[in-house]
Amino acid sequence: MRRLLTVTLLISLASNLCMAQQPAYEFPLSGSQLYRLRWGLQEGSADLVPFPPVLGQPVCAQKGSTLQLGIRWNSQHGRLLGWMPLQVVLSRAGTGEVIWQHPYSGSNWLAPDAVYPLRALPNHVEYATLWSEGLLLVWTGFWPLPVGVMPYSTVNTPSEVFVVLDAPKAPMSPAWVNVLRKSCVWARETTTPGRAAELLTMALWQNGRYDPEHRIPNTQFYTSNEGDSGENFHLRSFLEDAYFPRGQCNDFADFLLCLVTSVGAYEMKAQRTYSFNAVYWGLRDSDRGGWNFRTLQIDPAGDEGPSTKTFTYHQYATVGSQVWDGCFAFIQNYSTVLAIGWQRDTVYRSSLIDRFLEYQNHQLVRTIGAGEPGNPWNPTPSDGFMPAVTTEPKP
Repeated sequence: MRRLLTVTLLISLASNLCMAQQPAYEFPLSGSQLYRLRWGLQEGSADLVPFPPVLGQPVCAQKGSTLQLGIRWNSQHGRLLGWMPLQVVLSRAGTGEVIWQHPYSGSNWLAPDAVYPLRALPNHVEYATLWSEGLLLVWTGFWPLPVGVMPYSTVNTPSEVFVVLDAPKAPMSPAWVNVLRKSCVWARETTTPGRAAELLTMALWQNGRYDPEHRIPNTQFYTSNEGDSGENFHLRSFLEDAYFPRGQCNDFADFLLCLVTSVGAYEMKAQRTYSFNAVYWGLRDSDRGGWNFRTLQIDPAGDEGPSTKTFTYHQYATVGSQVWDGCFAFIQNYSTVLAIGWQRDTVYRSSLIDRFLEYQNHQLVRTIGAGEPGNPWNPTPSDGFMPAVTTEPKP
């Protein structure tokens, strides 16, 4: 009879808790290397993930750092007297492989304001989930058994945990959750910025569809307001493309720098082969002349294989004078290689360009080799640019 009464009282309390408009209790996560996040669904403060986060919300933290778990009682019904996190589990997202399991080693209840230190996060880039289950010691206020024990579990509502190298950098500061879901998988187990940039470049090329020629019906590109000083990158639309990742060189360069900066690797920017003022835009060109270029053998992402192409210009990602390019693979000594940290004005230029093509009055008037005097190669802008990343659709 006593056990039945206890269960009845707890059911009554639980019913009151469930009827509350906000969660009756939450488990705040804290740590010295936690980073703010945004969802990437809308502009403005409503897009920010609450910070510090609670268990069940996405978490971004530096590799090797430690988190602490706490509890917050929000309900007007009952009162929390203590809690006991019987286990906390960190698993690899996608596979469910347990990274670590942190069982509760004590026998006493933790005080309501106590924080529970967890094991260190992996010392590399990782995409994981975190959940906990345990017991709550609750003052119910119901006679004759005013104190009861309630189980809790967040196994069905875990936190996504994005383990990064360092603080995410602009334009991914705060980092987008939907970008980290890609970057922390593609750069998984990485420990250095260089290796992260390499793996992310490779993954973008391997998974991407570089499509400047509209091979796929209804192809869209995801930049606007392009100019020598920058452009808008409609990142949400790019991520939601049915053939993601798909686009032109602007999209690939902008997305690559978002991937790299999201895991806190390099402060990467975008850059173009030369100024838009130097480009020949074809029959729509108002001054009827300018430059294009013909490539050496390249293998565009998702293409049918190596070939030569003619482009008006090309955009790539850069750190100083080094280039990372997820659009093309290059054919060297019968092997396919990617531009990963290549010197822009020597190795990269000579691997990309066969001839520059000059037009006047809509006519091709001359060609110039990649390294010959008078060529238009002029990386623009000189220090690169940071695209304005937005959730808004392209106009």
